[in-house]
Amino acid sequence: MKINRIFTAGLLICSLLLSAGCSSDSTADVNDSQTVQKAEHNVVSSAKSYADYVKLADTLEELISESDFIAEVKVTDTSSYIWPDTDMIYTLLTPEVINVYKGTYNNELLNVGGGYMNYKEYANSPEVIKDFGHALDTSQYTEEELKTAEFYYDKCGNYIPEVGDTLIYFGIRDRNGDTENYFITYTFQGLFLCDGDNVSNQALEINGSGGFTEPLAKDLMQKFSSAQTASLQDELSETLTVLNIPKSDFINELENNI
Repeated sequence: MKINRIFTAGLLICSLLLSAGCSSDSTADVNDSQTVQKAEHNVVSSAKSYADYVKLADTLEELISESDFIAEVKVTDTSSYIWPDTDMIYTLLTPEVINVYKGTYNNELLNVGGGYMNYKEYANSPEVIKDFGHALDTSQYTEEELKTAEFYYDKCGNYIPEVGDTLIYFGIRDRNGDTENYFITYTFQGLFLCDGDNVSNQALEINGSGGFTEPLAKDLMQKFSSAQTASLQDELSETLTVLNIPKSDFINELENNI
């Protein structure tokens, strides 16, 4: 697996109000049925990582088969941390489990690659200093500005869940045995956001570079003839194509394959 990273700096104020994106225009809102007020993020710097994976799921059946845990959950709390010996931010979700479709749940936390962290905290963290050889520069901001300034880490395009979100989460146990918590199956493929009627995964590549659509997305399009594509702006204001799948059809397909 080859990991690539793009680091950007500059002011980006991202207000996540009932959507995954940073736009107030007419782009599709995949979470518009939820009434929970989302956090407002004052992002002043960001990094984006993507990888050339040796193995990903090509079909929903494979995603189900490779998962230790599949459940519909509501997010009740979130926190962020830096993955040891890297500069990558991960988000920990505390879930209220609505329904378990596969595996067991014993109060584990759910990991999502990517997330937000206070910029000053991130810039001066031991992991960042070790990775870059020095702390990141915060001198352009006042102490008052640094209270709300955030660093955003985009890992493979994952949507970063907020408190109040409902998800269909496909998880695997930590294969190294360092923690009992769950991680998204195939890094980004197993995280689906529910909007009440639909589910979607903004990280699945559809009509990407050169018109590329990844095999799992193609499989979902073939399985769910009533699914519809829509445009969405992500946290970095990049325009994505997402597939909105009727939630009831998606869950029926899950249950038929477990």
